[in-house]
Parts: sequence; structure tokens; C-alpha cells
Amino acid sequence: MIQKELNRLFLIEEKNEYLGKNKEINKHIPLVSISVPTYNHENFIEECLDSILKQVTNFTFEIIIGEDQSDDRTREICIKYAEKYPNKIRLFLRDRKTSQYFENGKFICRFNGLWNRMSARGKYIAMCEGDDYWIDPLKLQKQVDFLEANEEYVIHSANASFYFQDEDNNKEILCRSEKEERVLTLKNFYTQNNLSTLTVMFRNVKFDYPKEYKNILYGDWALYTIILKNDGCLAYRSNEVFACYRIHNNGLMLSNSKVKHHEHEANQLIKIYEYLELSPKKYNSNQKATVTKVMNTYILDLIAQRNFKSVFKYLFFDIKINGIGALFFYIKYYIRQIRKLWH
Repeated sequence: MIQKELNRLFLIEEKNEYLGKNKEINKHIPLVSISVPTYNHENFIEECLDSILKQVTNFTFEIIIGEDQSDDRTREICIKYAEKYPNKIRLFLRDRKTSQYFENGKFICRFNGLWNRMSARGKYIAMCEGDDYWIDPLKLQKQVDFLEANEEYVIHSANASFYFQDEDNNKEILCRSEKEERVLTLKNFYTQNNLSTLTVMFRNVKFDYPKEYKNILYGDWALYTIILKNDGCLAYRSNEVFACYRIHNNGLMLSNSKVKHHEHEANQLIKIYEYLELSPKKYNSNQKATVTKVMNTYILDLIAQRNFKSVFKYLFFDIKINGIGALFFYIKYYIRQIRKLWH
């Protein structure tokens, strides 16, 4: 159902490209398409777009902006950029009523970013949310050079910095990810996302969105498992720093409560297990420990909410992965917690 609706509405969206399909950028087939989904980013979108426009390449690239009917001046700013750079930008002005998908009144997912990727004409796709930005002007060129020379790799990524931006527009660096240079396979994504999405470039592979992945928060993580699912596919993570995540009061990183984050993380592990048709034997000891940690964290949330009925779903998944020993872990753990309350 979700794929059918996604495709039906996409055909309508494609006809509503701002300034039509006779712009200069539409006359050329780009090597790279950059997806920029944006919503209520009036304070950030210009820096985002400028950082992309500053990319130095020996190939053509297109910037696909999905403006999701913001409440602020984001749409106005995107229109200004689209009119100024018709040789680079393709702008889609979304209707938020149709870009959000619901089933039986329950929110399932947003189509904006998916539609951007479906509109991509390039051999490769890169992504940058409207409140983030790139800092290396050679990011695209370095990634294309690598992927063109190494056909077995389907994804290239790097490190990113994290900035906190307060209400007075002051920026303060919080940390810089220092993930080492590494070759990654599908197995590395069973229990965690090993890539910084705004640094990623991947081959433009067409696929239907799996039913297992509806109603998930971490769509980028799910995307990587889809791309890497074919035998022999590899991802490469450089130790360079390509971009900056911006953390602000309206951003996704701060807007989700801890409990919601725990819920989404637990469900993500289950959905990946189901989609990839995994078996417990596929997990190494560290991944099994991660499953227990994630499930236990959310189970504690459920107990605090007195939602005992839902506990069993996550408990049984942990037992499925870790065996009956997981049950004894929980028994010992909760006995210790009860003893702490008595003292």
C-alpha cells in the first residue's frame, strides 16, 4: 500500500517542478544528484545551499530541493535560490498534506526525502538536510573519483562535526566524529548505523521500499541495508571530515524524547532482522550485546509506563537473538533493581 501511494503521488509531484522542466539543469544529465529535504529551516537553508554550490567538480551535478511547506521563510528562500541558479537547482514545492503518509490515522512516514531520491537523475546520490552543511569544497569530487575507480563499493562516506546553534545564532562545536577509515559490509549495519548521512554518496539504485521499513525514524540506516543487501557490495568510510551536523532546538536530534528514541531504536533492530531474514547465528558477540542493551533500555521505559503487555515483544526478540541466557540476564537484573529499592 505504501509503495503504491508513494508512486502515485510522485507522478503528480514530478509535474509540479518549480520553473518547469525547460531550465538549464534539466537539459543535462548530471553525474551526481544532491537531495536537500527542508522544513522550517529559514535560519539555516542558505548556508546549506551555499556549501553545496561551492563544490568544485569536473562534472555536472543537480541540487534537488524538497521544500515541505514550511511555516517560516524557508520556501521563499528556496524560490530565490532556484531562480538565481536554474543551471543547478530543481525545486519541488511540496504540499504537506500529501507528503505525509498515514494509515488508519497513524503517521507512518514522510515522502519528501523519498521523492527527492526518486527524482534523482544522477549516477550517484548525495544527501544534505536543509539545516546541515558541507565544509569540504572537494567532497563530491573525492567521492566520485573513489566510486568510479572502485566498482565493488556502492557507498562512500566520511566524518562530520557536530555544532550546537543557540537562539542567538551562536555556534559552538560540540565534538567531531573520529571514526577510523574502514571498509564496511551489510553485517556492520545489523545493530547500528555506521555512517554520517550528510557525508554519504551512494550509487543510484532503483528499488521498492520494503514493507518492513514503514514507520521507522532512521530511514537512512534502512536505506544502507537495502543498498548493501546484494552480495559483494561494500561501503567505504574515509577518516576525512566532510560536513557539519547542526544541532538546534527545532532539529530532529533534540526534538525526539529519550523514550521515543529508545522505542524507534528497538523497533529498527527488529525490522532490520525481519527485512534481511537474518538468523541469530549472523550476529557476533558485540551485536548480541547491543541487542540486549537496546531492548533492556526500552523495556525499562515500558515498565515505567506500566505497559507490561508490550514488554514481551522486545523481551522475546532479545531471547531469540541471545538464547535463554537473555531471560536469566533480565531476571538477575530486575532482582538487583528490586534490592536497591529495599535498601
